[in-house]
Amino acid sequence: MKKKIALLLAALLLVTGTAFAAGSFQNRLKYGPLQTYDNMVFDYSIGVYSGFYMLSDEYTAEMMAGYGEGEDADEIYDLRVWISSDYAYQLEVQVKEKTYASFEEEIARAPEYYDIIKDGYAEENQLKQLHEGIVRDLPTGRMLEMATSYVLDGASIISVYYDYYADDCEYIVALLAVNKSYEEAQALLDEVAQTMIISHGEQYV
Repeated sequence: MKKKIALLLAALLLVTGTAFAAGSFQNRLKYGPLQTYDNMVFDYSIGVYSGFYMLSDEYTAEMMAGYGEGEDADEIYDLRVWISSDYAYQLEVQVKEKTYASFEEEIARAPEYYDIIKDGYAEENQLKQLHEGIVRDLPTGRMLEMATSYVLDGASIISVYYDYYADDCEYIVALLAVNKSYEEAQALLDEVAQTMIISHGEQYV
């Protein structure tokens, strides 16, 4: 089964080419404080910058339908998407069917990620896997970071996400960044992911 992260909401994100300062202080100056979003159905909460705007249920339903295309597509149980006020970032939280039987297998298969997703990109996208997976210790538990870069319509895109297994669900916190460095995108995603609390059960390993 294949994990799917949005390639890009092109109409929303490809309107910015400006670089902004990285880091917690600069992010909060630009995007406001982190405000808690609670998902009572799937038992998680996460801090999202007040300057990020959630997409409508109708739009995310269309995205979920797209993720479900293909015989080997994992089932997506829930999807929430936020866009930054300057359209430089897209933040996404997925709750989905587990890609693998265990978190340890997810870690072991991380170096293969490029081969798994490459068919979804054209040669001119210049897809690159930025590392072979980094396990990060966060308050809610161990998360696996994956990161790629690609080019779309002349814009440089960084895609970085954190992956977590709990009970029968896999939780993904993903960030798409337009014309940013990996370091900028990873720092912003990490600040958000540090606030995540998942009360759905014990980590599934």
